[in-house]
Amino acid sequence: MLREILEKRFTAKWWSDKPIEQEKLDYILDCAYSAPSKNGKYNYEIFVLGDSEKSNEIKQWLYWENTYCIGGERLREGPIGHRRYNGQVLAPTVLVWVAKHKNEETFNDCLVSSTIAMIASEEQGINTGFNGCLGEKETAEKLGRYDSSHAPIAMGLGYIDKMDDDIQREVYKDNVKYGFDYGNVKPEIRRGPNRVGKKTKDELIHLM
Repeated sequence: MLREILEKRFTAKWWSDKPIEQEKLDYILDCAYSAPSKNGKYNYEIFVLGDSEKSNEIKQWLYWENTYCIGGERLREGPIGHRRYNGQVLAPTVLVWVAKHKNEETFNDCLVSSTIAMIASEEQGINTGFNGCLGEKETAEKLGRYDSSHAPIAMGLGYIDKMDDDIQREVYKDNVKYGFDYGNVKPEIRRGPNRVGKKTKDELIHLM
């Protein structure tokens, strides 16, 4: 069952307005909460951005001002029209992991917790999209956490609007093209820029 879930999963970017059922969200958060932590430290928090005015303000800020990139570089200077946006952060629900310390141990804890949340979501029929292309310090501050706090990972959760045959969709604001984002593309389609280099199973796994 888990193998089938992972084989069908893709990074969701474009969403329907349908909210996540509360019981499903509760299950996902319970699973994230139950994730193991190095020495039981749990030096992180999980912020849940839903449909409140504050949540939507933060999601719009993340999308338009904090997570776009040009040529693979976040917030690179350049004209509008060529930016690649990250629609993961516009999902009906966005989870943001905020770590209290910037070190490998805490990052690994956030990664384990977010991966478990992803699996729990997909198990419930909820689409997911990881995003690590964000301003870690700025995002933590936007969520009210200062000092050494940073946000290494965000993940969108929800139901997609439709599947795409094309690799990308154009992004418009006020009838002006601002750039593009990748589409909701099935995992078996390999021509996308983030998929062409995937190794075969024999290349990746070595039996000694």
